[in-house]
Amino acid sequence: MIGCVTIGERCYVGARAVLRGDWVDIAIGRGCNTQENCVVNVGPDQVTEMGPSCHVGHGVVIYGATLGRNAIAGMHAVIHDGVRIRAGCVMLWNDTVAGASGKTLGDVSEEQRTAWDWGLKSYQGLSSRGKESLRRL
Repeated sequence: MIGCVTIGERCYVGARAVLRGDWVDIAIGRGCNTQENCVVNVGPDQVTEMGPSCHVGHGVVIYGATLGRNAIAGMHAVIHDGVRIRAGCVMLWNDTVAGASGKTLGDVSEEQRTAWDWGLKSYQGLSSRGKESLRRL
């Protein structure tokens, strides 16, 4: 992490994730899950925000974008400058969203939402478990 980065309570940030608030703010909402090898960045005059309980899969790149509450970005998705992902939306793995080019493919089923909620809660638990397992040598 570098620059102006704010991380809410109960967040999980995986190994080798890069959060670069070099120019302006990056705000990670309460209970978000940002997995390994993600890059969250922001350019001048932009803000990158993740609403509460977002689930950001391995290797996702977010640059100057906003994710609403409970949004999900699948592994290796790329979210470009100025994009706004609405609350509860799901981006599939390897998706790229730039400007207004995003396309709705369908609604999220209750079964899918339940599975993703379980996964998110599992990662939220890892943040406190990791802290509790630290030992002084």
